[in-house]
This record gives sequence, C-alpha cells and structure tokens, in this order.
Amino acid sequence: MCVSDGVMGLLVFRPRSKAAVFLLSYGSWLVLSTLVAFSIGCSSSGDDAAPAISRPAERDRSELRTMFVAVDTLNMRVSPSGDGRIVSRLQRGTAVAVLASIDGWTEVQSGSERGWVATRYLTAKTDDPLVAPSRPGAARKNCPADRSFTFSKTPRLVFSQDGAHGLVVIEANVNASGAVTSTKVVSNETGRKELALAAQKELGEALFVPPVRNCRPIAFIYTYKRVF
Repeated sequence: MCVSDGVMGLLVFRPRSKAAVFLLSYGSWLVLSTLVAFSIGCSSSGDDAAPAISRPAERDRSELRTMFVAVDTLNMRVSPSGDGRIVSRLQRGTAVAVLASIDGWTEVQSGSERGWVATRYLTAKTDDPLVAPSRPGAARKNCPADRSFTFSKTPRLVFSQDGAHGLVVIEANVNASGAVTSTKVVSNETGRKELALAAQKELGEALFVPPVRNCRPIAFIYTYKRVF
C-alpha cells in the first residue's frame, strides 16, 4: 500500500514498560503529552502503482505546449476514454494548452475548460490547412475552396428504338479522382433489363471533377436518373 504525504507517524513511548508503540494517523494530529510526532515518506511498487501520466508542475503552466484542434468539432471528456462524459466541444482551430498525455489521449485546457481529447485530432502546426475553419466557398492558403462536384465528361446518351419508356435510376460510386468505380440499378420502370444496362454504361463512361472539402477532393455517390 502507498502511504501519502498526509499520513503521519506517531511514536508513543511508555517509560514503565520500556515499550514504544508506532501508530498511523490520517488527517488531524493527535495531541498527547506522551507522544512524539514526525512525518514519514511514501513509496509505491507492483500492482499498487498508478499508470504514469506526464503532467507539468503548476508553476510551469505558463510554458505549456500549445496545440490546435484539427477537426470541425472535438469532444472534450472528463476522462481519457471514449466512454468519458463530454464536458465541452471544441471548434476547429481552437488553441489548447497541453497538460498531460496517456495512451492516445491528451489532457488540455482551453480558457477555464479542462478535459481529455483524442490526441490524433490535434496538430502543432499553426499553418496546417486543417486548422482553418471550414467555410463553404472560402479559399484558404495553398488550397482550393470547398466546392460541389461537376462533370468533366457528361454521360453520352444512347437512344432506344424498341418503344419502351420509363425512368431508370442508377447509383454510382465516384472516387476522389472523379472516375466512376462501380454502378448499381436502384430502379427500372421500363421493364427492360437492356435499358438499365445501357444507363449503367452511359454513367460508367462519364468523368467528374470531384467535390472539395477542407482542401482535399473527396469520393462521393452520384445518383443518375435516366428517362427513356
């Protein structure tokens, strides 16, 4: 068992029996005329040792390392765990002082708020594009503004000669380069399988300029509605 600095050792000397009794007291001192009080040290080992958390001394708080939130919203929790109660939500670009770190979690302070956040969502770079607030249409240094997708090559329509009519809906997965990687038929009102295949072929040959979010092109899903 680890004995903290608040534990006092009490040595009681009994002259007649020439015996000494050593007592431990937590909290208040015992005031007796026949005892001598002194403080004792403390050590811990084995299973009693608590997990090591690197935390600066209070007097060094003015020299703490500063980091920045690199996601739109970062949950600050009461403990270093995904199950910990959320005490605050920090916005992208918020500067925080690092107080401690353990197992992928960092204890931070922002103003009067203090808690634990996932370390992977912090960055030390003030010029990191991820630090800049995400504002639709706002251009940031060395990166394009957020935008929606556009076609760089529109679907080439194939016309049916058999008289079948109706709506065919195709869903396509488009990668971050703007190429269609897969398609599937969502619905086919024409009743003709070959018309659904024709719509898939039209969309599969199309090319896109992908949308941009936070300076990066992203993959997306496109829904193609083809009327025959």
